[in-house]
Amino acid sequence: MENINQTPFIGSLWETLVFSELRKKIKNSLPQANLWFYRDSRQREIDFILENDSKLNLIEVKWTEKPDQKDSSTLKIIYQEMLENSQKLIYQMGDKIILSRTGHQFQNEAGIQINNLNYIFDLGQKKA
Repeated sequence: MENINQTPFIGSLWETLVFSELRKKIKNSLPQANLWFYRDSRQREIDFILENDSKLNLIEVKWTEKPDQKDSSTLKIIYQEMLENSQKLIYQMGDKIILSRTGHQFQNEAGIQINNLNYIFDLGQKKA
């Protein structure tokens, strides 16, 4: 049997798992939230846009444990473009997030939150 880490589909499998967990969280705890996929006219994509509390949170999903600058480049560019056009939106720009297999949450040099699946589990939780 082939090692799952060696399959060329591992990124797609990880993204599907994240999508499933986001949908469950929205259905069970955040019924006011919406989830979208984003692709612009230049074919640049964001895996998920989570709209919650009138904020748009841009989420990229990466299989790696250590996302690098390359992993966050499109996210950073699209977020900035949306921010510049935000006066035309009825939403505020929220967070830039990469969901990966990292062991701990941190913010990279581009101001992007690097997180794991705990981000989804913590959505909507009141901070004490």
